[in-house]
Amino acid sequence: MPARLPSPYDLLAVLLTVVVLLLSTALTTAQNTPPAPQFLYRNENRLILVNGNTGETVELSIEVATQDRFTWSPDGRYLLAQISEGENGGYCLNLYDVDAESWLYSETIACSIEDVLFSSDTVHIAYTTSDRINETLWLFSLVDKTSQKLFQTTGGTATYPDEIIKLSWSPANQYLSFISATQILSGPHTVLNVINIESLNYTTVAAPNTLFANYDPIWSANDRWFLIILKEEYLNREYNSNHQGDVYLVNSDTGEQSRITYTPAALEQDVRWTDNGDIAFTMVIQQEWTLTLEAAMNVEVVSPEDIVMPVEESYSPLNHTLISPDPYLGAWVSTAITESGETIYTISIGYIDPFKPFRELFSMPIRATNLSIPESVESGNLLIGWRPSDYPYPRR
Repeated sequence: MPARLPSPYDLLAVLLTVVVLLLSTALTTAQNTPPAPQFLYRNENRLILVNGNTGETVELSIEVATQDRFTWSPDGRYLLAQISEGENGGYCLNLYDVDAESWLYSETIACSIEDVLFSSDTVHIAYTTSDRINETLWLFSLVDKTSQKLFQTTGGTATYPDEIIKLSWSPANQYLSFISATQILSGPHTVLNVINIESLNYTTVAAPNTLFANYDPIWSANDRWFLIILKEEYLNREYNSNHQGDVYLVNSDTGEQSRITYTPAALEQDVRWTDNGDIAFTMVIQQEWTLTLEAAMNVEVVSPEDIVMPVEESYSPLNHTLISPDPYLGAWVSTAITESGETIYTISIGYIDPFKPFRELFSMPIRATNLSIPESVESGNLLIGWRPSDYPYPRR
């Protein structure tokens, strides 16, 4: 019996199968390809978004002034824009949707801004406003698009205005901490304030002597507690204090304190919470030794391999590199001076390795009239930085 020749329908079925396989392979490949990290910087009065893999650029649709500042929201969706008010010295606050290339709100959130900080979940923005005498702390909700007053100083004067400084969120964003500073002739007296943003209850922590006092709460992962070092004395205009402070445990809701150490002459450093919720720190204690001449001449010799040597602080080129969400990709700034004395800045993006020379992929010159580097880098004025991403790039 002669073999049956394939019909047109058979050929069509085979062709469709091949097409489906090719499309499936292409789709799988596309799904497995990590998204390119994006880097944002300003060039004169424009913001430039760069594809970190290819160097392709997109110029955003807004013009920016010299003193305007921008920072990414933690989810990478928005730019937190502090728009300069010019001679007034303050800023107006708004959000810019990068993908839509449009302002999120037709009117600014607030003006006379002094300080501003996103919560890590991109739900709230804490910010302070000033009337040059007193300052007010506000909480803006991206959910209901309203601002709520949380705190206001009341003791400022035109000569010695009050301040609200060092805004900081707890790890789970349940609490907002800040320092309120009252200025007097001898210097600032400061107090740490901790607000529960749901109940709006707040507690305060004050050092025994609040003159020039500084506070840096170290939060537990669940926000219930924080550790803090408090000193009997910080410094004054005449001398630096030699008080090293002691470690305290503080209940976030009640402000109740438990003193952990009683060694104000010893330095406690690297205060931290361990992964299992324990408290750890290193105490540096000064010891005085007295030896007779005979004892000094008969100290037991220690072999070189048993001598505890100081750990050398090695220089890493990554210290001056902006690392992308992909830890193998980074950006860095280089400078060159022309014959006329003009400084030329260049942003380079490429593969980074702490143990090998960087491999540049591409570079872009920056025109930064009236801007200074690195000050403008730190302020979000020039290099806004890598766009945050939750993509699971491989870790080093």
